[in-house]
Amino acid sequence: MITRLGETLLNLKPQLRKYLEMNGTKFSGKFLTCPNKKQHKHMDLKPSANFYPDTEHIRCFSCGFSGDILSVCNVIEGKPITGSGFHDTIVYLCQKLGVPFQVSKDHSMEGQFINELEVFISGLVGSANTSLLDIIKNNPDHAVVNFLKTKDWLGAVDTFKLGTVTKVNKGSVDPKIQNFCDFLNLNLSELIDSIIIPVYYSGKIVGFQARNINPGPTESKYKMYLSTNKVLFNLDAINPTEPVYIVEGASSVIVLSQYGIKNVVATLGNNLNEDNYMALINREVKDAIILYDADEGGQIGRERACKMVLNKRDLDMKIMLLSDEKDPADYISKYKTLDALKPLEFWDYLLQLNNKEFLMTYVANEQDLLKKEKLLGILSKHLDATKGVLIEEVQKYEKSDTSSIQTLKEKEALVEGINAFEKWAWTRGSQLGLQSFPCFNKAFDGLQEGLILFGGNPNVGKSLSCVSLVIEILKNNPDVYVVYMTIDDSILITMSRFLANLSSIPINTVSNPKYKIMNNPELTDEVKKDMLLRRERALTFMREQVSMFNLKDAADGFTLEYLTRLLKTSEPLFKDKKLLIVVDNLHKLSSDKYFKKDKFLVDQISSQLKLFSGIYRCPVIATAEYTKDAIRNGDREGSALKETSSLQYDANLILTINLKEDLPGGVRLLELAVSKNKFSTFIGTLNFKAYPALSKLEEDMGANSHIFE
Repeated sequence: MITRLGETLLNLKPQLRKYLEMNGTKFSGKFLTCPNKKQHKHMDLKPSANFYPDTEHIRCFSCGFSGDILSVCNVIEGKPITGSGFHDTIVYLCQKLGVPFQVSKDHSMEGQFINELEVFISGLVGSANTSLLDIIKNNPDHAVVNFLKTKDWLGAVDTFKLGTVTKVNKGSVDPKIQNFCDFLNLNLSELIDSIIIPVYYSGKIVGFQARNINPGPTESKYKMYLSTNKVLFNLDAINPTEPVYIVEGASSVIVLSQYGIKNVVATLGNNLNEDNYMALINREVKDAIILYDADEGGQIGRERACKMVLNKRDLDMKIMLLSDEKDPADYISKYKTLDALKPLEFWDYLLQLNNKEFLMTYVANEQDLLKKEKLLGILSKHLDATKGVLIEEVQKYEKSDTSSIQTLKEKEALVEGINAFEKWAWTRGSQLGLQSFPCFNKAFDGLQEGLILFGGNPNVGKSLSCVSLVIEILKNNPDVYVVYMTIDDSILITMSRFLANLSSIPINTVSNPKYKIMNNPELTDEVKKDMLLRRERALTFMREQVSMFNLKDAADGFTLEYLTRLLKTSEPLFKDKKLLIVVDNLHKLSSDKYFKKDKFLVDQISSQLKLFSGIYRCPVIATAEYTKDAIRNGDREGSALKETSSLQYDANLILTINLKEDLPGGVRLLELAVSKNKFSTFIGTLNFKAYPALSKLEEDMGANSHIFE
């Protein structure tokens, strides 16, 4: 339990901002991202929390979350703040933030046992040290003394309080001592003539390591006996203002100290864990050098350590690699100094390790923008990848919402944009947009990226215009892909329109060949043969467009959400092609969401269609209806469209289809008036002949001659 809890909390709570910064909180002026961001629709990308009512508390004005450092820790890291976990969380935060605290002795049965166990260990170690000093003085030829001389440990006996056990009581063992031995998995007889190496933690002995001086073939040289695993050997003796070497074994610490290298700790194995790391931080260590053995175990240990510190920046961690000697003790005994070994910066070692996940994670967790940009540049050359690609990859490894990578992404976006522009500009051919009718090519420089609206009275020829335009585009652009969504008519009717246009056979005939052609007594065999041949050619053309054309009707879907999914799933089909999206009829397009007014729905549809044109860099053609008042008053401008404001604002090109004259034979003269054009400077009219029975539009070249002057 924490003593003087109130005082500890008073010192801890003002550390709220520091804790938030350590956990990647984004600050924007007086606002900050809410720790409870998972409850926000967009992960609180735009900060919505503030310090309120003071700097020891925060409040989110979006989701309502409020609290102090304990509440924030609970939300961010899931640490308990009630029950028995309350004190553990306070200890955790104090250690993390460097706030001093004191813990009372544990009076529970388990705590009392550990306290008594450590008294037993301390007594055993003290007795062992006395025995060893006696042997060194009175029996200098003893096997233990000779071993110490061989290992260069003799001078370290006083420094590290080394000891040995010469005999063990063969009689009955006190039950309490037996319990201690059982807990430690200790056989006292096995300690005879071993070197006892005490392990200290916070000024008290918490265990020891036994070095067998003459192990058998299957015996281990070292055995550990600890009351706790949260220890680093020799931690109490280091100078935290100087770089600290981290080695695997206590023996390396002992030998290095004999050659004047005393700022060394051992992980007592090859696993530098979180507890070890926090112990170094709490000792205010700033620089550490991992010096593990030059074997497979050492390599595994280095990789474990790297993985553990990838997202930490409290320590300046370096890696030192041995050459051909197995461990630091062997190396220092041979060369007497470590001067020839140059520590690798942590980042340089990661590059040498060439673990992509490690590299990406390290870059992702670097919060200094200049450093992150520099690391990305190095990584770009190392992995032979562009910065833009790397930024996308690294972002996947970011665990905080501060997203400094997003800032770099924005910075890199201009470069990527310029490169994309140049690629786009030099591969476009003679026209900016898709080629179709000659007058469209001339007046608008082709159908370009943007929202294009065809408006007009009912049955004036909007669908007919779309069908004819799509056929022209399919014929004139070999690398195009068309997504055609017809809501007014079924696929069967729409396909009939395409076949009629291509074959010059009326819609009712091309869609009923058995009755209208084969069994039609009014047709000669020659005419029947000709019509069937033209119909088959039209079918062949449509079949050949299977990789360029996707036709959907209301049976497949008629909502904005369906169109979004359709485009997403079709992406692989038009990945390397120029996309064209056609929606016939915009006002029949619905949504899975509820809108109180049609205007709101049309606003959403208009905005989304315009967005599609930007996302997929393509033309989006949609037919739109006139209002009843516009029809009644004979209005022909863009303002005649239903729910005008959003459509007029979002559209890049608005063409209103007007009937000029009905000619004999079912032919119509149509005028396409341009009321808005952001593709070019052309404002005026385009003239066409329409054949409703064939769903066909033909350009009136004579009437359009003014365009080509």
